[in-house]
Amino acid sequence: MADPLARHEVVRSEIDRVFGDGHAAANPQLVIAVMNAASSDYAAQLIARAIEHVAEALLVEEEPVSTRAEKLATCAHGLVRP
Repeated sequence: MADPLARHEVVRSEIDRVFGDGHAAANPQLVIAVMNAASSDYAAQLIARAIEHVAEALLVEEEPVSTRAEKLATCAHGLVRP
């Protein structure tokens, strides 16, 4: 679900499901907070995965330095362009 509007609708419908119809419309700050939390969690997962890849690339000692450098460059590229 890459579309931000689709995410917004899911958040609104879940808030209404949990707290009752109309709760999301009456509490837009809650919708914003839930969307921010979900976005932060997703970003943290991407960063953690990238850090794991970097750690793995650094720990492989039998590979030539140039191969490790290529792996690190790939990991860094993943952080910039997921």
